Amino acid sequence: MSQCAAILNPGLTGQVLLYYLTENEQIALEHRPIDGAQYARYTDNGTLPGHVVTPGSLCVALRQGVPYVYGFTKPKDEQTVAAGSAAGGSGGEKPPAAKTSIISKVSPLYNPVTVSSSTPTSKTTSTLPGLAACSDGELIDYVYFLNVHTDEEGNTVKKIFQATITAGSDDPNVGALEKCPLVYSQSKLTAVTLLKGMGRLVFFQDLGTTSKKEIHYINAGLDGEPHNVPGTDTADHGTSIAVTYIGNSAGHTLFLYWLSKTNDLMRSIGTYEAVSKTWAWKPSENMTGAGPVEQKGAIAAVCDGNHNHVFYKKSGGKEFSSFKDDLANVKI
Repeated sequence: MSQCAAILNPGLTGQVLLYYLTENEQIALEHRPIDGAQYARYTDNGTLPGHVVTPGSLCVALRQGVPYVYGFTKPKDEQTVAAGSAAGGSGGEKPPAAKTSIISKVSPLYNPVTVSSSTPTSKTTSTLPGLAACSDGELIDYVYFLNVHTDEEGNTVKKIFQATITAGSDDPNVGALEKCPLVYSQSKLTAVTLLKGMGRLVFFQDLGTTSKKEIHYINAGLDGEPHNVPGTDTADHGTSIAVTYIGNSAGHTLFLYWLSKTNDLMRSIGTYEAVSKTWAWKPSENMTGAGPVEQKGAIAAVCDGNHNHVFYKKSGGKEFSSFKDDLANVKI
């Protein structure tokens, strides 16, 4: 399984930039036209083994017109061993998968996200798969990740952490989202920035029960209180989650995509209630036109204003497919 991330091309809005992980632990990039026209498929012409953890997680945020992609990378000692092997040295067998991964910027350049004076609860490393990012578009990226957190009573739980990365610095302010409920250890994350003053939403799967792990969200930019997305109790445990957002003076709408336990692509639509300042969710729907998605597959979604473009691999497929969700057919 290859994780993926997608964003509208800031220089050519009729095109989506699709990033995904390769078997060679590198980042691939494809330019996908939103009209479904032919595109140049990524071809590996002999890249050296990279540092990105596969399978892992990717996310992308647009800041100052530049897409910044974040992912998990290997600790430096494992990178050294792998590089020695690739160069024909005596590196021996490929080292075992890293128990702890480093959160790094992996495009347009590779640079670990570091904290100069970390405490045990604020390191930008993790052994868990959840990772998401969004931005204010100007100065700050917000990267969210799962990590082990020790509460005041000494209990160890899984929490969502926020790394605030300011332009010109890769030394972020990191802290746990304290009001976040218990999170499923294999939960994936997705995040979106709302219109100015409305905050940022982070979606995740709660700890739930052995049979049901519902999708929840918190507004990390405002009160941080948790809320559930009704009708998501059929979500596959550890499902990939993707979200798009349309917001203007006429209203605000969220489109949440996730996978069911039967590998169906599902959609939940939320509309903002201005009086109560809450999100009202419609019953979840099966996107039957997408067909079955690969088991435990990755999904990414982008909105061009008229359509949502959802990227995923079909069951048995080798390349990423695109499902065009026509918003003109959606009753909001």
